[in-house]
Amino acid sequence: MHKPENLAAAALYAKLGFCAAGKHDDGDCLLELDLSVAAPNGNK
Repeated sequence: MHKPENLAAAALYAKLGFCAAGKHDDGDCLLELDLSVAAPNGNK
């Protein structure tokens, strides 16, 4: 999660592969990371 106004955190999480998953009750941005995607070397 991160605060919506924290653009640096949003950019960092996006660079790491996180995607938006909605909003928390307090307004924070919820993120998720799909771990089922194959790793660069072909492993899962």
